Amino acid sequence: MEKPRLTIGKIINVRGLQGELKIASLTDFPLLRYRKGNTVYLEKNGQYIPLIVKSSHHQPGTDYVQFEGHLDINLVKDWMNLYLYSDKDNIRLKPGNFFYEDLMGMAIEDDQGQSLGKVIAIEAGQAIIDVGYKMEGRVDLKEFANPGEAPNISV
Repeated sequence: MEKPRLTIGKIINVRGLQGELKIASLTDFPLLRYRKGNTVYLEKNGQYIPLIVKSSHHQPGTDYVQFEGHLDINLVKDWMNLYLYSDKDNIRLKPGNFFYEDLMGMAIEDDQGQSLGKVIAIEAGQAIIDVGYKMEGRVDLKEFANPGEAPNISV
């Protein structure tokens, strides 16, 4: 059985001739995910190809990464719009923190234990404040632009 993977970024462009890739980060910890020497996986044609990070630098919402053995634009230009993954088992979360994908379908209750519905989508912008929750159930698919607007809930 294949190890569970966590989506960490989408390749959106190539920058320069040296195979540097522009990545739209889908992780809260890009500096950890794209650290030199780390292995990430490129999903191509249903296969996960291991890649070792040679270098990277971060800008808000975007990362620029080069991979060992792929230091030429001709080796990476067909990777556009493909996704990068990390082994989920290698990522440790603090108690009470969850991966977005693990929240999908979880029941939501108010402080009195009354069911409000379940998580059906999580939308993330470039800042954590942009995270919103869509719930179905007793709240009639009301969307909350940010967690502060939602009723006090627990999952």
